[in-house]
Amino acid sequence: MTTRSKTRLGLLFAYAVGAVLISQSSVTAPCLNWEEGSWFVYAFENGFWAGLVTPQYGYYAFWTSLATALGANAAPLEWAPFVTTAFAFALWLLMALLITVPGSPFRTTGQQVLALTLVLFAFPMYARLHTHVAHFFFGVCALTTLLSRVPDRLHAWLYRSVLLVAGMTGVVAIFFTPVFWYRWWRSRADRECLVQASILSVCAVVQLLVFVFDLSALEFVHGRSMRLASLDPIVFVTAVANKSVVATLLTPSAMEQLGPVLVSGIQAGRSGWIGVGALGLCLALGLVLKGGRGRTSRDPAAGTLLLSSFLIVAGLSFVGSTDASPNPRDKLFLIAGHSRYAFLPNVIVGFALILHAVRADRNRWKTWLYRGLLSWFVLCAVGGYALYRSQQSEWVRSCPRWASEVAAWQRGESRRLTINPPTRSIRLPVRAGSARGF
Repeated sequence: MTTRSKTRLGLLFAYAVGAVLISQSSVTAPCLNWEEGSWFVYAFENGFWAGLVTPQYGYYAFWTSLATALGANAAPLEWAPFVTTAFAFALWLLMALLITVPGSPFRTTGQQVLALTLVLFAFPMYARLHTHVAHFFFGVCALTTLLSRVPDRLHAWLYRSVLLVAGMTGVVAIFFTPVFWYRWWRSRADRECLVQASILSVCAVVQLLVFVFDLSALEFVHGRSMRLASLDPIVFVTAVANKSVVATLLTPSAMEQLGPVLVSGIQAGRSGWIGVGALGLCLALGLVLKGGRGRTSRDPAAGTLLLSSFLIVAGLSFVGSTDASPNPRDKLFLIAGHSRYAFLPNVIVGFALILHAVRADRNRWKTWLYRGLLSWFVLCAVGGYALYRSQQSEWVRSCPRWASEVAAWQRGESRRLTINPPTRSIRLPVRAGSARGF
């Protein structure tokens, strides 16, 4: 084994330990999250294959469906959350693998350490080891694939497989489809670029059909298509600035505290000034994403790929994060709530800072500017996550005792099982045994 391989394994091991430490309760005493529980209940009531192929919430999520279908039908009920947690943890390891493989855009060990750190801490999410948020993490996989080169056929099939599963798990990965086609257009001789763009396009067609024909078992979603048409542009720009600039430079906690102030200002008629300030921050962020040339090994125009990815992913993610209504509560959610929707945009910013910090354009002041921003981002990410953990509610830090819930259900003492958060529960049909066959 070469020194490089040993280093790669060491990074993966350290990353795995870090992922466990920041999600201890989910590893030692896992439970289902309430959205994840919807997939689980459907698979439990209808069997493995129905649970595997049936979309939920307006999209098809292969990884979530597979995890919950196996947990509901191929394991004792007491072990169901361990199955879903294992799938979530495997996805975390996949993100790390793509960052450290030979084709990765992060060539040096230092760059890989920074990228792994940002994936762990870029934005706090209380449901990190639950499969219902898998599409956000598959978005990181799609982003890494976009910036990577393909050194051999083995890596080609690895990237193809990742993109196929990512595109069939929610809609976040397919947001990158136009950027993949742009990359192919710049290098039309690269057949692998065409293959990857085509895979995501097929997945996008499937997800579009699920939405248009409302094939989901849960939640009628056509009304959500009106969000974009009725969204206040000032609120949207303010949300992008707050979640992607304030959260990056002043920690996510500062973003949450600033949210009510911004909503109050908009409601009080100061939306013009707030919009101008937010637009200025967004333009500055665009220059940071575009400026300089990162060594992506595949395409020297890393800035264009990163900027395009951010605009599409942040725009579609934030629009889809909450209802566009005049209700101040909905505006607050868009500007400072639903942190999981801000995870991938912040990872894009972090990756841009890492790649642009490399002296590829021989511009010394710009290089040190990016290095300074990167150092501050990492400091705020780690420190902000520690602050976030200290301020978390008890229900976020610990899950209900799933084994006790299952035991009460099996004894007939309760028809409902408490999940996370404890205000939520799922209802399972009573039957002999604790697992169903395929």
